[in-house]
Amino acid sequence: MTLTPAPYDPDAGAALQRVLAVLAESPLTSWITFDVVEFTANVVMFVPLGILCVLWLGPRGRWTAPVAGLALSGAIEVTQLLFLETRVADVRDLVANTLGALLGMLVIRTRPRLRRSSRPG
Repeated sequence: MTLTPAPYDPDAGAALQRVLAVLAESPLTSWITFDVVEFTANVVMFVPLGILCVLWLGPRGRWTAPVAGLALSGAIEVTQLLFLETRVADVRDLVANTLGALLGMLVIRTRPRLRRSSRPG
């Protein structure tokens, strides 16, 4: 998704524009703009990376999640800048993706732990 020539197909873009137009009509939802949706989508896209880093590396490797998010996002943005004329490299994507990896790490680190019962099953 991050390295395709276009971020989404024309039908999805048109549908998103219609939804955003409806949201813009209400004072309660007018703050939900394309930039907000894009930033949020970038955060959500990298949450699984943060979760997987903690699951693969364990508690001691938890801080690799935001570092991995930053590194992977940086590689994506540089690739977009150098090789994809139809895409725009943006530092906000770097921030959002790193934040997503950090949130993924926090989600998995703060989950309730399941305890094994001492009773035979």
